Amino acid sequence: MSEESEADPKVFVLKRELSEVHLLLDNISSNPDNRLPVTAAEVPAGLDKDWLRKVCEIDWPPAKSDDKAAEACLLIRTKDFLNTLAKPASGATIAFTILVTQDSSKSRRRRDEPDGAAPSRTSLASVAYPDLLAKARRFRRTVLWLSLFLFGWLLLTCCLSWGVSYGNAAIAQLSTAQANYDKAIQSVEGTEVPSKPDTTQSPPRPGAQATPVPVTLRPAEDLCLKARKDLAAAAIGATVYVSVAQLQACETLQQAAFTRSDARLTLAKWLRPFTYMSYMTANPDADYLALANARVSILGNGVLPFCFGMLGAGAAIVRSLSRKMKLSLLTPRDLNLSLQQLALGAVTGACIGLFVAQPGAATAPGTTLGTVALSGSALSFIAGFGVDAVFSTIEGIIQRIFNVAPQPGSPDSDARNQGAKKK
Repeated sequence: MSEESEADPKVFVLKRELSEVHLLLDNISSNPDNRLPVTAAEVPAGLDKDWLRKVCEIDWPPAKSDDKAAEACLLIRTKDFLNTLAKPASGATIAFTILVTQDSSKSRRRRDEPDGAAPSRTSLASVAYPDLLAKARRFRRTVLWLSLFLFGWLLLTCCLSWGVSYGNAAIAQLSTAQANYDKAIQSVEGTEVPSKPDTTQSPPRPGAQATPVPVTLRPAEDLCLKARKDLAAAAIGATVYVSVAQLQACETLQQAAFTRSDARLTLAKWLRPFTYMSYMTANPDADYLALANARVSILGNGVLPFCFGMLGAGAAIVRSLSRKMKLSLLTPRDLNLSLQQLALGAVTGACIGLFVAQPGAATAPGTTLGTVALSGSALSFIAGFGVDAVFSTIEGIIQRIFNVAPQPGSPDSDARNQGAKKK
């Protein structure tokens, strides 16, 4: 096309209209759910029954000297008709979807079109909507970075969830080991030598009982440790345990002590993965259970819900964009809406626990989302995935608490008006 023709506004508009019409025709003909009109009765008023043939007969490129008014009128009417057939898609959404999903860079076009003469869907979209090229490139870059971010966020969330699960397992292991250890201590203490009468004092009077000499009970570990040392140092046949039951109880206590030490080491590795040896040496009497429970509570109730909320919002964004790409419904504003949904998903995931009653907790009517049996992480993921539904529910809670009338045109207002009419 000559520079003189390119400078003519009429030719420029005609070129854009024709490109958009071809995009619409391609979209409708390739969609099994849509079809072009077959009979003249299906053609709307203002278009001839052979409108499709006339569109195909429009020569290209148009010359500046030609009168293109009739052709422009035909293309505008045709575009309007095809937009109704392509619903919910339109020429603009089809063009933007093509520009986003297909590389429209100059290098790619030169590689795909070495002679520069073969048009493509991308070139038609670029001609029909040249102002969308920069927005499509920005959209494509942002979606790529968003996908990489969500993949990394998924790995971080999985690692964090695994860490919390491992911590809970280590806590349960140490709690069980500590309970078995305490039970073994009681067993050893129950086998100690009972108090005996004091034979060094004067004989008791007839009918009176002898005054027992109190026996100082030693800690069970010291008792068993001393017994083992005496057994190792004594001669063969020496008796250092008062009974077989005490021997068995000390052996059980020794095994429980080993199990507890292993459990404390496992929990210390979770608390301090790289410095657990020095930490255990410096803090031999540290309450590992209290420290681990505090960390699990912070991660499980504060950090993980935030992570799963953002992950749920990201999954909803990817699902929505994928559906819109399939249906050719992408628009430039979807990018900003997706980023806003991601931020809202993180907020709802972190705060959803404030509005949900845990099983067994006392609740006030109309102030919570109800009692659920789901875990906090699962509920946060659901809240992030369905941000709009969560905020709609919270708005309903606000209306019930403060007795606020719904705004005109809202679903609640329509439902209330229909209820009033029935009455």
